[in-house]
Amino acid sequence: MLGFDRMLEIEPGPGAFTLALNGPANGDLSLEGRLSAKGLEAKASGTARPFAAAPTAALQATVIRANAAPLRGAGDARPALPVTFDGRVALNGDNLTLSDINANIGGTALRGKIGWLLGSPHKISGALDADTIDGATVLAAAIGMPTVAPSADKNWVWSTEPFTDGAFGDVAGALALKVRRLDLPAPLAVREFNARLRFGKREFAIDDLAGDIAGGRLAGSLVYKDTDTGLTAQAKLSLTGADAAALLPAGARPPVTGTLDVSADVAGSGLSPVALIGSLQGAGKLTLADAQLAGLDPRAFDAVTRAVDQGLAIDANRIGAVVRTALEGGQLSVKRATGNLTVRAGQLRLTDVAVESRNADLTMTGNVDLTDGSLDARLVLSGASEAAGARPDIYMALKGSVASPARSIDVSALTGWLTLRAVETQAKRLRAIEAAQPKNEPAQPNKEPAEPHKEMAPALPAPVDINPVPQPLRTGAPTGSVGPQN
Repeated sequence: MLGFDRMLEIEPGPGAFTLALNGPANGDLSLEGRLSAKGLEAKASGTARPFAAAPTAALQATVIRANAAPLRGAGDARPALPVTFDGRVALNGDNLTLSDINANIGGTALRGKIGWLLGSPHKISGALDADTIDGATVLAAAIGMPTVAPSADKNWVWSTEPFTDGAFGDVAGALALKVRRLDLPAPLAVREFNARLRFGKREFAIDDLAGDIAGGRLAGSLVYKDTDTGLTAQAKLSLTGADAAALLPAGARPPVTGTLDVSADVAGSGLSPVALIGSLQGAGKLTLADAQLAGLDPRAFDAVTRAVDQGLAIDANRIGAVVRTALEGGQLSVKRATGNLTVRAGQLRLTDVAVESRNADLTMTGNVDLTDGSLDARLVLSGASEAAGARPDIYMALKGSVASPARSIDVSALTGWLTLRAVETQAKRLRAIEAAQPKNEPAQPNKEPAEPHKEMAPALPAPVDINPVPQPLRTGAPTGSVGPQN
């Protein structure tokens, strides 16, 4: 009857509403009112002129207990949202003002002042100050996101139920919001958060948002519109100078350290949260400076080559065991790493990664499914040494939830490189042995020996005189004559 069903959840059962007015009908009336039901108790007191042409009132109002669970959205898993309120309520015609607000919503203390124009369109103005706010819960309530129970087999779960009314309606205006701590999904929190909440016809926006997160500066805007085809959303966000390790779940050793800058501009639309996430499109950039990447110790290449030189067989299983142990022993120092972010059909992709490191080269590509929070990434760590004109590579894959993916290592390329290195090493040894052998000088023709070693030819024998061959003697020839007689 009072129209509280959009804001409050009251258990079935009897309720009571009492109102006492005392005084002249055409003057200031003393007012005392109380509303009670199962799960709801509120009261107000002060003065009012309810019968004037422009009604007025000046009241002190108190909500002792209430459950504003409908503000969380629709769904069976919707938890309670306890509310208390104490403040001044002033009415002047169509202008309603809440001042000196001291409220608590779901454990969050609120202070400030709100002005509300009751005519059509409704107009809102003012400022609110809070110590701590559950940012995800408040945003879900503002856009009418239905709740869903967590799933054991999925990292992220989005409801398939349609969006509800949320903060959309015939409302215009703006509220300045200041929050000392804005809680986001663990472990993230924004400190000293400031923003301008803007309301328009079927539109809700968070403009000029700014705050400190993980030592960096967050800035940007969020815009939501209620259309006939569903909810449309656009986000422009940037984070500069953040501590990368503080953005990740706490552990014994952070997987990534360094200074992170990231920016993104994405948009999507859908009748339900899962449809909206699955339609996201956009792009962004990522920069990581002065970083350490755990589990990527470049000394793994020296460790495995030294083990092979000492007699380790070049076997994939044995090489893999050495590599896994060595990689976990240290970190890869990165001076600077950059990459592009692309969002398409609910898939966040990291591409064009450039890594500056003295000790090794690293290339990577990755994909995050925004609909369920699963990660699929590929990394290649390349060593600095060469063999047979090639460098050693270690291939790695990351799969599973974004918070705790499982890593697998492929050393087949490294094993092949070690084989080439062994062949090259053996060839060098053989060449060294050949070079150490003594060499004989080849004979050089037409070159006389040096004088000290010159040998003289032996002396020729004395000449021999050859006379004519003697002729036989003739019969009757005188003895002693030789040859024919003339």
